[in-house]
Amino acid sequence: CANQRLSRDPKHGEAFICPARSQKNRMASSNHHIASLNDTTIMKKAKKHPIPDDLDSKPPAKRPRKKNIVQHDITIPIDALSMVMEFLSPRELFNAAFSCKTLRGVVTTHMVVKSAIVHGRHAKRTMEELYALMTSHSIHVPSPLRLLRLSCGKRCEICCLGNVNFVRSRLGLFACWDCVTEWLTKAWNTKWVRYGRNENAYEAVFRNPRVAASGYGSKNYMLSQPTTDASGEPIGPIVCFDDVDKMVNHIGGFDDYFANVLGAPEPEAYNDFNNSFMEIDEMVKAASRGRERLKVERSQNRQKKKKEKIEKFLGDLSQLLDEPFRSEALTRGYSNCFDKFETGKMIVPFVNELLKPYIDAPSKMKPSILKEIAQMINEKFRLILDKNFLRLDFLSEDDAFERRLKESFNDHITSLDDLVKFGQFRHHWAGPYCGSYVDEKFISHLEKDSYIDALVHYLRDFLYVTLVPVMRECAKMLSQPSSNVLLDSCFRRDMAINIWYEGFSEIRDDLSLIRLKSFFLEKEDVVKRVWPALQEYDRWLNEKPMGEILDQGGWESQSRLHRAYQGAHRQYLLNRDFRSVFESKRMFGREWYWY
Repeated sequence: CANQRLSRDPKHGEAFICPARSQKNRMASSNHHIASLNDTTIMKKAKKHPIPDDLDSKPPAKRPRKKNIVQHDITIPIDALSMVMEFLSPRELFNAAFSCKTLRGVVTTHMVVKSAIVHGRHAKRTMEELYALMTSHSIHVPSPLRLLRLSCGKRCEICCLGNVNFVRSRLGLFACWDCVTEWLTKAWNTKWVRYGRNENAYEAVFRNPRVAASGYGSKNYMLSQPTTDASGEPIGPIVCFDDVDKMVNHIGGFDDYFANVLGAPEPEAYNDFNNSFMEIDEMVKAASRGRERLKVERSQNRQKKKKEKIEKFLGDLSQLLDEPFRSEALTRGYSNCFDKFETGKMIVPFVNELLKPYIDAPSKMKPSILKEIAQMINEKFRLILDKNFLRLDFLSEDDAFERRLKESFNDHITSLDDLVKFGQFRHHWAGPYCGSYVDEKFISHLEKDSYIDALVHYLRDFLYVTLVPVMRECAKMLSQPSSNVLLDSCFRRDMAINIWYEGFSEIRDDLSLIRLKSFFLEKEDVVKRVWPALQEYDRWLNEKPMGEILDQGGWESQSRLHRAYQGAHRQYLLNRDFRSVFESKRMFGREWYWY
């Protein structure tokens, strides 16, 4: 070849190279490059890989692949295609319908409405807005293809710029807000003179169901002029702004104007859309109710199985507990609205904390875990009995606060059952709370032999009871006999609560014994100072006639309070009314009440 020459390569020795080929082509055809160390090898390689004479002709980059084309002489009936298209989403139905004229003619109103309502979202909202207009026969009947375009629309059909999700209510147009406010609608003001001259006739026009007008104040916003889409189909409301005056002046009436002047569709033309919407909407709602019912049934079955698992491991746990405190450890409280299942909570807090993870997920409970929980419960209840906590012998008679504690609670805490159930329903800001304070902190005080701290922690919501004996002593010390109200146990309890909790929140978080004793002495002094004033007020109230009490600024609850002194339902009425009297500033000031 004239274009070939022998070149010496420092790496491969002598080789034939072709200067007509570019560097890229030489790299691409490197597998055909001939390299040799002697002439014999060069000739053999040249014969095996001959260089073509026509260097300009290039072989095809890829060998053409043989395609196995199978032709089927199978045709799908149009009826079958229409049945398949009924189950497509609006976007899929849109793509299928506009693929050919045959499928475009298959699309029906029922098909589009069903696809939009079943698949929901913005397409369903569009159908709902159109249904409100179609039932009043106030817009032109949209064709199936227009309904399909409205279901799949994303942009304004007027300007093709603004984003739109569904058709405008009272217009039935897929238009953005700028187009609606700038030129699509026009305000018909009822303050105009011609409206005042013929108010009844104009009001009859605006109240006509086939007139799509949005009233806002004195203005009625209507379509400014008749509108058509790109294909020439009339769209939007039938009655426009200019038709209002024409309808008022028309002699034949509104129906004649709709039929002969506007050429409005007949009422029967709306039946196809309205019937399809009602049928499919009821079908979708029935299916939704069925799914919801199945969901509730499955949830109830899951809860039932979970409750059975909980009851099973609680029964096994009961057999592992010691006999003296078997029933007390697994005593349950009531189930409130915050409980997910109706198993209730354990009254003993530390037992509830041990079992809570496994009540939430009973499948995690294993026999080894159950034995560990039973052992911990036995040890803690055995500690309460071994420490002789229930006898309250650690309370001293010389200390005023400890003496009141023993006097108030010695007869109420005599057994483990009393310890667990005493004051199990306590009220706080979130409502009734079921349980006691036999918790880890209570057990920790017992382990440290801090019996008084353990008792104070246990009775922290009932320490106000220590003021009740003080009230009894004050009633005996006064020369004037007390009335039935001041001797009533409910009244004394309510008074003790009001006096005790004034300032108790300041020491509640740090409830040390020293601060608590000092707080008790302050409240005891308050009781001794306020009791004579309470007795004087009670005497004054009994001496005054009922009419005079009401004339001096009383109210109806005072009359019920006065009758409660000798009434059969005295305790119930006192619990409702007497507290409202004492908390009111109309009868006496707050300072007088406390001091």
